Parts: sequence; C-alpha cells; structure tokens
Amino acid sequence: KISANKAIYIPAENKNFTAYFTGNVEIETRNNLKVKTEQLNYDKELEIAESEELIEFSRENLSGKSIGARIYIKDKKLELLQDVELTATDEGNIEFAQIKSGKAVIEQATETATFEQNVNAEVSQKDAETVHTHAEKIVAHFQNKEISKLEMSENVEVSQKPAQIHARYATAFFEAKQLQKVDLKENVEVVKDENGERSKINAGSATAFFENGLKKVDLTENVMLENTVNGKWTKASGNRATAFFNKDLQRAELDGNVEIDSKNGNESPTKIHSQIAIYDKSADK
Repeated sequence: KISANKAIYIPAENKNFTAYFTGNVEIETRNNLKVKTEQLNYDKELEIAESEELIEFSRENLSGKSIGARIYIKDKKLELLQDVELTATDEGNIEFAQIKSGKAVIEQATETATFEQNVNAEVSQKDAETVHTHAEKIVAHFQNKEISKLEMSENVEVSQKPAQIHARYATAFFEAKQLQKVDLKENVEVVKDENGERSKINAGSATAFFENGLKKVDLTENVMLENTVNGKWTKASGNRATAFFNKDLQRAELDGNVEIDSKNGNESPTKIHSQIAIYDKSADK
C-alpha cells in the first residue's frame, strides 16, 4: 500500500505500471515494513520502490533512517544508500542497540543486516557496561528480534570499559542481550587499563570471554603480554597463553618458548626462559 499527496501513474503491459509519488509518501509492504519519505518511484513489475530523499522506516522492533533507499518488496530486502542509522528496541521500547554506517542492506529472509563504510555500533546491556564496536564492515545477525552475532572486518575495535580489543577480523556473540565471547583473528591486541594497572596483550588470534566484563582471553600465535602495576613492569612472550581478568589482570598462563623480562622500580631487570610460566597477581609473582 502506497499513499502520497501527488502521484503520476504510467500504465504498462500485463497490468504493470510505474508510479511517481511526492509529498508525505508512505508505504507499507506485505511483511509489515513501513516507510516514510518525500519522494518515491515504484515499478510494479519489478516490485522495487526507490527514493533519493531522506527515508525513515520501521518493522516490529527495528527502526532507522538513511538518505536514499531501494525497497525490494518481493525479495523482502531494504538497501540503504547513505548516512544509515538503525535502532533496535526491546519489549519495553528501550533502545538496546544502535548501528551507524555509510550504507547498509537489510534482508528479512536471512535475518541479517550488512553495514559498510565506517561502521559504529553500540549494544546496551543490563547491569553491565555498554559494548562499543567499530569496523569497516559489520554483518549483524538477528534471532528472535535480538542481535545474536556481529561479524566484523577491517580495523575492528570492540570495547567494554575498561577493556579495548583490536583485530583485523572479529565475531562477537550475544545471548539475552549480553556479550558472551569475541573470536579475533590477525593483529590481535587486548588492552585493559584499570586503577593505574595497565595490561596489554598481542597475538595472532584469540578468543575473549565476557561475563559482565572481560573475564578470560585464550591466545595463540606469537603471544606478547605486558603488565604494569605499582611500578613493576613485566613483559612475557610465548606460543600460547591464557589470561584471566577480574577488573584487572589476575593470572596469566604461558606455554611454549616462554621469555619473561621484568623490572621493579630501580632494581636490575630480570630475564627468564622456560617452556611454561604462570603469573599470579595474588602471589605477586
């Protein structure tokens, strides 16, 4: 259904037509997608509606806007052309996710939304810090009207205070609106800065686990760990590592060709080589 202040109707063969709508244009598709704009062209044969103006849309708990759009009615697909903003709300109409990008494609059949060009996303969490993500491309997967997964590529950043994670590729998994884990690949960096203690971890690949904040990181490939606390500096490397957090770094287990350099204040530096090493904050060693 399409309504507008003015319309030009051009008939075609087989009961098809092209229509041009202007002024307070509203469209509602068979799958409950609602669109508002000031100008719209509609091709009945192709079942495609296009606009070059500001367009606002909504369907169930998703809403958004962009400059210019193509609506593929038969394919249940919405292509957003410029300055995209998508917002998801929960049952209480409280905003829990917002994504902004240069362009996007939303597909109902696959329950996915693909965002490209300087993508920024925020996912609010109950009783936990908001999750911020950035990438050049993010594919959002929805399940039961909630974000279940974010696939990110190029210049990826995932942050939840006080932790920041960087990588070339990353996939974030959510359950009940809570961040559960993030799989990371290539040029991985995990930084956590809390109460004067700074931890930095680099690796080729990693998996970070969350529970109301960063709890554990499993790392492989050229692992490098740096930790500074109370003037004591420690740098360690190995083939594999697992780091445990509770606000700050509590324990780190390194395995395979481990090298450790440490320095406490004005004391002479210490260097250690081994196959296995464990850092335990509670034991201060």
